[in-house]
Amino acid sequence: MKKSLCALLAFLTLFLCLPAGAESYPVLTGLSVSSEGSVKMVPAAFSPFTDTYLITVDAWVDTVSLVPYASADAMITVNGRYTPSGSASPALSLGDTPLEVSVQVTRGGTSGEYTLFLQRRPSEKRTRVSAGFIQSIYPSGGKWYIAADLVTVNYRGSSYSDGNRSSYINDSSYLYKYPVSSRCVFYYSSNGIAKQCKDLYGFMSVYTGTNMYRIVYIEDEIVAVMPYTSAY
Repeated sequence: MKKSLCALLAFLTLFLCLPAGAESYPVLTGLSVSSEGSVKMVPAAFSPFTDTYLITVDAWVDTVSLVPYASADAMITVNGRYTPSGSASPALSLGDTPLEVSVQVTRGGTSGEYTLFLQRRPSEKRTRVSAGFIQSIYPSGGKWYIAADLVTVNYRGSSYSDGNRSSYINDSSYLYKYPVSSRCVFYYSSNGIAKQCKDLYGFMSVYTGTNMYRIVYIEDEIVAVMPYTSAY
């Protein structure tokens, strides 16, 4: 009798310690983040019974969307806006501080809520030179931006005969978007000769998405754009 009572108490304890609402409480069954860049979520794996997450995306990403999943009889809202299960939410704009987002799941008059904090990864704030294909040049928020498909440049060596000769591989399809400095200088190639444009508008009239360019950044602003060649 004593053993049976202990077994019953153990069962009741296990049942009471199950996640609240494991049988009927409305929960998300899945959650993913739609972003142009890389995404890191903490905790790393989604659990229906973990209700708070920190999501970090690349420094250059302006907006993200959430893709929540739930049972067919549940209604999902993201910041109060209805979002069907398996569909992307309306775009969420990111700024310089973390964005708090509420995801609610309602079924049979009962609701469950998840809180997500979205943030951009701190930028590296350094001077660097990249190379890639310019896909677009566009204005946003009072600034001009360049969106480029950057490539990985491999230099042949440091010997005198090799000089700075290089080759490249395009191992990523991400578009990196950076603001253009008001003092940025632009060069384009004409018959193999680099020529300077008067300003951004002049460069926009001559650049092509099929040519590669060197892009120079200082603290996340583009300060120079030059044609790429394998010889420099």
